This record gives sequence, structure tokens and C-alpha cells, in this order.
Amino acid sequence: MKLMQDFEDYLNSSNFALNTRKSYMSDISAYCKECKIVSVGDISATSTADYIKRLSAQGVSPSKINRTVSSIRMFFKSSGIDIPVNNPILHQKAEKKMPVILDKNEIVNFLSIPKGNSYKSVRDKLILKVMYYTGIKVSELTELTVKDINFEIGTVIIRENSGRSIPINADLINELNYYIHSVRHTLSADTEFLFINTKGEKLTRQGVWKIISYYSDKSSISKVITPNTLRHSFATHLIDSGVDAKNVKYLLGLNNTTSVSAYIEYLKEQYSNRYLK
Repeated sequence: MKLMQDFEDYLNSSNFALNTRKSYMSDISAYCKECKIVSVGDISATSTADYIKRLSAQGVSPSKINRTVSSIRMFFKSSGIDIPVNNPILHQKAEKKMPVILDKNEIVNFLSIPKGNSYKSVRDKLILKVMYYTGIKVSELTELTVKDINFEIGTVIIRENSGRSIPINADLINELNYYIHSVRHTLSADTEFLFINTKGEKLTRQGVWKIISYYSDKSSISKVITPNTLRHSFATHLIDSGVDAKNVKYLLGLNNTTSVSAYIEYLKEQYSNRYLK
């Protein structure tokens, strides 16, 4: 369908990430199919609003509906569609969900799960620790190289975007030193990437997610733990210890402090609950 092809061309000419473009295409494909849209003339504000209402009635999550609305707006913009879409339901906002945070006891519990001296055990323990003690994203973790660990001053260097240096404690520096020179070295890997699989190849993002999921299943913690959980916990614990929001923003590599406010709200709720008990 030409309308869909034009939309795909519009997205491909933008700066959207591949997964974002796929999400937009998926949303609009479903929208056009459900509303029987083949050309611009088939689109109406009423049918669009009715479509959103049906999604809500079917139990589709608010966040998914919000994304669909954003996709439709983008679709209208790319197609030059100038029709009134002022129905309030088209301006629905997703429900705010508090991030999953591990308290400090849970963090100690989780980081202690990998045991043994095998390559995978030592590597996995370090992956968990590096993610928690630096708050980096999976995409940043998989791009770390051996040279990104500054042993002299005790920092991890993140080179994505504008780049930043994250301080880490002496114990983690010593563990990284042991891993690099006494454990990782045994694989004779022909790569500078810090975390590699048993074949000596760069660890993928999917591989890291599987590792976190594996230890989440093994833990006695009732919360579902993902890489984002470790990042959220890192930020929340920093704020709780008195670190300024602007510094947390820098350490997380964020452009603004909006996301940091979620951690502050979480802490306010936790403290309120303690006082109410």
C-alpha cells in the first residue's frame, strides 16, 4: 500500500532508531487494517477515536495506547493529513509506573548469587556489579573495552554520546583487574571488548538480558529484575545518599533531570509509608 510505503520512507529518512521505526510501522499497520484505510480519503477523526476506544475496551495497556496515539499523529504528519483530531481520547497519557527498585539488602542478595571461579561465574558477577555500581545501560555495557577501565583513578569510561567517566570503588577495580588479567586472559580472545562469551566473542545485548534473567529466576527476590532494575536502583540509592539530581543525570547520561524525578518520587513514597506504619 502506497500510504504505508510513504510512511516507511518518511521514518527511514528520520533519525529514529530501528526499533522505534518498527514500532511505528507495526502500530500503523494495525490501525490501517482495523479501520480499513487504503488511502488518505479513508481516514476520519471519528474512526480514529473509535479505534482508540476499542483498544481501551480490549484491555490494551495505557502505555501501548499512548504509543499508538503517537504513531497515528506521526502518520498524519508524514501524510500531510490536516483533519481535526481533538477528541480527548487522542490525548490520553499513559499511566505513570514507578520503576522497579531493589533496596540495598536486595542488591547485596542479588549481587552475591553468581558463585564459583569459572569464567562464566566470575564474568557474570562482574556484569551484575558493573551495571549496579555504574548505572550504565546494556548497550553501553556491551561496548565497554578493556581500555575503558581506568585503574589509576578508578573510573569506567562510557564513550557513547558525549562520553562520561563514572567513578567506581576500589574493590570493584580490583575485581576487574583480576578478571581481565587472570580470568578473561585464559580465553585468548582476539578482541578488546571487556565482556565476552566463552568463544571469545563480544557479548550481545540479548546475552546480557539472558544473564540478568537467569539470576533473577535464581534469586529469592519477588521483584522481576532486569538490567533497567539495576540502573534504577543505582540512581535511587545515589539520591537517597544525598547526591544531587544534576550529578545523577550526568552519571546516567541523561539529557535532562525529568527521568530522575521518578526516583525522587519513589523515595518520597517509601519514606511516607515508613512514617505511616
